[in-house]
Amino acid sequence: MNITLRENTMRTKISMTVLAGLLVISSVSAALATPAENNAPGLDRVPVLIGFRQTPGPSEQALVRSHGGTIKYSYHLVRGIAASIPKPAIEGLANNPNVTEVEPDLTVFVIGELDNCWGVKHIGAGIVHGTGNRGTGVKVAIIDSGIDYNHSDLNGNYAGGYDFANDDADPMDDNGHGTHVAGTVAAENDGFGAVGVAPEAKIYALKVMKASGSGSYSDVIAALQWAVDNEIQVTNNSYGSSAYPGTLVKTAFKNAELAGIVNICAAGNNGNSAGTGENMAYPARFDSCIAVAATLSNDTKASFSSTGAEMLLAAPGSSIYSTARGGGYTYMSGTSMACPHVAGAAALVIAAGISDVRTRLINTADDLGEPGWDPVFGFGLVNAVAAVEGSDELDPDPVVADFVGIPISGDAPLDVDFTDISTGNPTAWSWSFGDEGETSTSTLQDPPTHTYTTVGTYTVSLTVTGPGGSDTLTKTDYITVNTPPLPPSAPLANFMGSPTSGDAPLTVNFTNQSTGDITSWSWTFGDGGSSIVQNPPHQYVAHGLYTVTLTVTGPVGSDTLIKSNYIDMTELPPPLPPSTIHLAALQGQSVNLTKGNWEAAVTVTVHDTNHNPVAEGATVTGKFTQAGEFVKEVSGTITTASNGTITLYSGLLPDKKGNAKVTFKVLFIEHPTLTYDSEGDDVPVQIVIGK
Repeated sequence: MNITLRENTMRTKISMTVLAGLLVISSVSAALATPAENNAPGLDRVPVLIGFRQTPGPSEQALVRSHGGTIKYSYHLVRGIAASIPKPAIEGLANNPNVTEVEPDLTVFVIGELDNCWGVKHIGAGIVHGTGNRGTGVKVAIIDSGIDYNHSDLNGNYAGGYDFANDDADPMDDNGHGTHVAGTVAAENDGFGAVGVAPEAKIYALKVMKASGSGSYSDVIAALQWAVDNEIQVTNNSYGSSAYPGTLVKTAFKNAELAGIVNICAAGNNGNSAGTGENMAYPARFDSCIAVAATLSNDTKASFSSTGAEMLLAAPGSSIYSTARGGGYTYMSGTSMACPHVAGAAALVIAAGISDVRTRLINTADDLGEPGWDPVFGFGLVNAVAAVEGSDELDPDPVVADFVGIPISGDAPLDVDFTDISTGNPTAWSWSFGDEGETSTSTLQDPPTHTYTTVGTYTVSLTVTGPGGSDTLTKTDYITVNTPPLPPSAPLANFMGSPTSGDAPLTVNFTNQSTGDITSWSWTFGDGGSSIVQNPPHQYVAHGLYTVTLTVTGPVGSDTLIKSNYIDMTELPPPLPPSTIHLAALQGQSVNLTKGNWEAAVTVTVHDTNHNPVAEGATVTGKFTQAGEFVKEVSGTITTASNGTITLYSGLLPDKKGNAKVTFKVLFIEHPTLTYDSEGDDVPVQIVIGK
């Protein structure tokens, strides 16, 4: 079943009968919005465009998914969503009060090849180039099968794009149609191969056609949305369908036009020799597009060129020589080839500073066929010269030289990429790079790269010549070339550790003493430990001999040094058995017994040779004196529980006012097995009574 809906017979919400025919329509699916949801097995799914009363957001997307839909695009250029949905869900969506239409996502095909740059010359583009207008910088999007952006006649003007047909950022042409179209728009004027109508325009590849030459309108809407978002000025649309693609597609082209884009569209190749009938393709039939017919070199209609009430312009479309995929050139015929002649002319008009491009192209066209407008040629053959007449481009601005170099400083040898940024549309360039008379006449399309090999500063000059005269700019001492750094030296590993021997545990501080250019260090310490720090510390906990290894790595290699049995760690000697005892501490205090009566108390601490408390068996003898008078001799034996201490008491002491101090002194310490070391024990302790 073929879908042959006409714009004037479309209803707001499409009927189930029409949508049933979607099963035979092929579609390119390149989902950009969300992954597939609700893919219930066993359901026939159809590609549709769903219109909403507002720009779709999360609630509208949820509505589509709730009906089992898989969202391909959620647009903001139009109030719509592209999706594939189960056939039974169509009626439910169409009856939702927030949905304005459910339309088929029709297949579009390239309108092309029916089989020398005579067409470019025939519309006067070469004359316009002579005035300095080459469409410089005007942004033209080729909505087609992609562009072979590596082609030598296109790579200088290619500025990017997107592959909507395969959902990736690489719009490489795998069909050839888009590359041929792009060459007619903007093949570079480099004295070789083909030349475009606007050879300095910026071209963007918005790929909606796969290698088969077919695609979907949902991808076309996405491409138009991309064009608006990226400030494209002209779109070339050399594709189409015989069936009306629906309200959302029509709205997308209209909104693109309202955003300032000039949409140039091929009229189609469904015409007849008599030039009768309404057989134009969509989207050329939309009033937001400029529909283009194809002519022969004698300004007659190409037999295949479609005709209709929406025709606006004609352009050469038979045996057009242009760029081919893979780097060559070829001839092709069709309204697809006529369309880019007008797209290129639109770029020239924009570059001339004319804002109403559509009106200018129509009003300056050369009338063909019946006088005035007719459905075969529209308003006539596009005339690039007449379209830009009266603009500032035909009274050229003065040429002003300017350039930049990147980089302008660095080490020798230094490669500098020079870029001309002169104004006034120069046509010839002469460079002087300042080193021994080196010069270049590289064109704007082939900017020079110059290599400076000698250290120093260099003055660069550029002379440009064009319709507005010539001008020279000299930048003094613009390039600085420095002495290159010495090449990296080979690393040689070396290190030291401090200390290299001792008792466990032993902390060794390792110091890197390697030479050469080094970027990394790798240590192994012989006990399972490792480090990548330049100067690491490491603790050895078990006694023994350890081999240490250091590997150093740099730009020109690595080196390893192994020091065998480098660290010698011994065990701590066992403590000596105790042989002596000594007084470790004396601490005195007074104790109140009754009113006016006190006694003195002294705590004696006894240690052995290793400074450990004597657990038991030591007998301490000492005496208390007061005011130089003997008071009492006391003694006591240390027990196990006392941990090396014993407290001795003076007994009852009167509180002698004015001289209330008691002195205690150790006289002797005895032990069954240890000898008393009395050195330093003659220092007594004083106790203040009553305090």
